[in-house]
Parts: sequence; structure tokens; C-alpha cells
Amino acid sequence: MADPLPNDRLFVSHPIFDVQAALAIFFGAAIAAGGGLGGGGVFVPIYILIQGLQPKFAAALSQATIFGGSVVNLLMNLRKSHPTRKHRPLTDFSTLLMFEPMLLAGTILGVLLNVICPDILILILLAIVLAYAVVRTLRKGISKWKQETKEMRTQKNNDETKMQTQQTMSIELQIAATNMATDNGSDANNNTTISNPRKATLDIPGTAVEVMTTDSKLRCMSMSQASASSMENADVSNNEALDIDIDAPTEQMQQLAQSCGVPVSQITTDKIEVCNEIVANESQTLKPMNIIALVWVVVSLFALAKKEDITGVDALYVPQCGWAYWLITWVPVPCMMAISLYMSKKEYVLYQQKVNSECWTPAKGDIQLDGSFVRILKYPLIATLAGVLGGLLGIGGGMIVSPLLIELGVLPTVAAATSAMAVLITSSSAMLQFLLLGYLELDYTFFFMAVGIVGTFVGQTLVNYMVKKFGRTSVVIFAVATIMALAIVLMSVNGVMSLMRGVSFAFAPPC
Repeated sequence: MADPLPNDRLFVSHPIFDVQAALAIFFGAAIAAGGGLGGGGVFVPIYILIQGLQPKFAAALSQATIFGGSVVNLLMNLRKSHPTRKHRPLTDFSTLLMFEPMLLAGTILGVLLNVICPDILILILLAIVLAYAVVRTLRKGISKWKQETKEMRTQKNNDETKMQTQQTMSIELQIAATNMATDNGSDANNNTTISNPRKATLDIPGTAVEVMTTDSKLRCMSMSQASASSMENADVSNNEALDIDIDAPTEQMQQLAQSCGVPVSQITTDKIEVCNEIVANESQTLKPMNIIALVWVVVSLFALAKKEDITGVDALYVPQCGWAYWLITWVPVPCMMAISLYMSKKEYVLYQQKVNSECWTPAKGDIQLDGSFVRILKYPLIATLAGVLGGLLGIGGGMIVSPLLIELGVLPTVAAATSAMAVLITSSSAMLQFLLLGYLELDYTFFFMAVGIVGTFVGQTLVNYMVKKFGRTSVVIFAVATIMALAIVLMSVNGVMSLMRGVSFAFAPPC
């Protein structure tokens, strides 16, 4: 290691700076948590500007902080369900399995470019990419805010109209009931008595209207007329009741219709088994998490294997930039491509089967996998580009994945949860590597990990409260835009300070 890790002690060497950094990290983590971001674009400049750490040590401590927050995100999101399909987890594992392998593969090339490119070029590219993402995300957030406002106004107007209708019907029925009671009271031959007027509820679909009645009903017909009417309609009533019992959908059909997003009339008896299978597949969390864990293990093992002193065994020594070094560097790429291709094909086939079943429709915000399979491959390619930008610019996957998913039309809360899961994978892998390389002091690591945990919990809780109270998921989009804008400001300050110290514009060799 060319540059040694500073031998500073937490709250001993620089207590004022430690407190300042902790407060800044807390608020950064709280804001980032709302959008499912790790916050690396903010944490790295904070550690550089306040703690005075070198960029590589700041990146290592940032990954530890991100990992702490991502664990909280995972635990909180696992308890949540999809906004419209309650049987699904909030995290879109289908999309994540298509994105994550190629996201990690792209970081391999991105990290290599990061080594080659000068710092000033990286800062310029970072500012351009984040500025573009902020503009697109803000536009999306404003559009979503306007849509939510329109929906709220429509709902308010509907409620007012419904209330006025109920009031009008209540008055009309009260007048009609009073008139009927008066007419019947004046006719002694009908033997109708009026006593104890009280309110009774009339069941009208979508309304609950109270009218004034006598003894719970108005006996407007004579007893003989009522008896004749009852005898005449007895068979008809029984037949109608029998037909309703036969044709009425069961509770299981109603639940399946809600879970599959179709009218209950499309859930016929012969499709119940197919619909149950669809719901069971969409409800899975353990299987996709096992696949994600496998991807994490593969990438981490290859990354650690090329470190010169990772094993301490001379026979396993891998000289830097030798043939074995480059082989270990690039072997994970085809592995990730194979996993991503397999998962994309599997999700594509499953999507076609669900659509062809005629008892399922995509939920609002689902990524459409219709058309040819070749068209579907654009999603892993987009993930690859996101990984390259993440590795090149030194930021976490969340700042790339979350705006990308929102741009593709994924619901903001689902995009945030999915992005948070992606951040957990990338940050845990990076933190492990930094820890084994000796880039982390344990006291600083655990302290700022704890700060990240608390900040993320507060941010998640606050955003959940705001979404529930105000009914606006657009606040998640604005949280994403805010954290990226803050990252641009901090990165710009860091870039200016680097220029003042003097920087090199020369490209470096990869080794």
C-alpha cells in the first residue's frame, strides 16, 4: 500500500471534525434513504472535506456507511408490500435479477477506467452525469406531483358529489315517507298504524341513506295484499337466490382477481390453479435473494483472488497485470452475462405466460416485457452502462439505478426499495474488499456505520409518514433529486480545492 491509512482515533485525534462529519453523514443518510440511494456521492466529499481523508480511504469509509444504511433499508422494505399488488414484496426482484449481474459486471470496466482517467476528468464527467440525472428526475417528480394533485382534486370532487347526492336522496325519501305515512294514516280501511317514527337505513349501492319510517317499515299494503304478493313471488325469489348462490364469485376468486389485476369475471374455475401459481411466483422472496447472494459471492471471490497478498501463500501469489491477474479480472464478466441472460429469458417467458393466461395484467409501474426477446436485452445493457458510470465516477449503484428505474416508469416506492437492495449488494462487496485491504479503521468503521443506520432509519420513517399522510409518492422522487444535487455541490467544491492544490491531466497506466 503506497499511502498508509492515518492512525487517528475516533473523538481523540480530531473530535470537532468527527462530530461535524457525524452530523453531516446523519442528514445525508436520512435524505438518501427516502430515495433508496446509498449516498456515496455525498459521503465521499464529506469525508474528504471534513475528515481530511484521501479519496480511496474516504471511499472505503463511505462504503461502510452505505452498508449500515442498506441493512436498515433491507429490514424495513422486507416488511412492506407492493402498493397495488399486496401479495408482492415492495422490492421488484424480477427487475433486480436482470439488472444486478450486469451492473456488477459494468463496474469492473468502470473501475479500470477510473484508474486510467485523471481525477479532474472524472469530476467533470460526474458533474455532467449527475446534472443530467437531476434535471430528468426533477421533471419526473414535478410530473408525478401534478398527476397526484389532479387525482386528489378528482377524488375530492367525487366525494363532494357523492355527499350531495346522498343528502338530496335523503331529503326526497324523507318527504316521500312522510307523505306515504300521512296517506295511509287517513285511510282507516287499510288498518295501517303509524307510531314511533324513527330512522332506518336504506341500502342503496354506494350510499347509506337514512329515512323516517314507522316501526322500521311502512305497511302500505293490506295484509291480504302482502300475503298474495309474498305467495306469488315466493318461487321467483327462491330461484333468484339459487341463481345468485351459483353464479356469485367465491372469496378466493375475488382475492385472485385483485392480485392479478383483472375483473372477477375473468377468474373462472378452470383458471384458479393458473392464477394461484402466478400469485405464488410473484410472492417469492427467498429464491431470488439466494440467487442474488450467489452473484455477490462470485464477484467478491474473484475480486479478492487478484489481490497480491490476500492469501499469504506464495504458490497462490498473483502478480499485478500478469496474465493470471487479467484472467481473474475478466472471468466474472461472462459469468454475470450468463446469469443475467438466463434470468432475463426466464422473466420474459414467465411474463408471456402470465399475459397469455388471460387472467393477469401488469401492475401499474411494471416494466413491460412484451415484444421480442431481443428488445428485452436493452435492460441488461442499460444496467451495464449504469455499472460503468458507477465504477468510473466512484459512486454507488443507487444513484444510478434509482433514477434509471424511475425513468423507466417504475413506481417511486418500488424503485427506491429495488435500488436499496442493489446498494446492499454493491456496498457489502466493496466494504469487504476495503476491509481486507486495510483501508478501514475499526472504530471509525463501526461508528459511522451506526450513524448511517440511525440516519437511514429516520429518513425511511419520515418518508413513509409523508407518503402515508399526504398520499404523495413524488416525495421519494424529490429525495432522489435532492441527494444528487447535493452531491454535485460537494463534488464541485472538492474539484475546485483539488485544482487549487494542483492536479494532473495525464492519463495513467492501468497497472
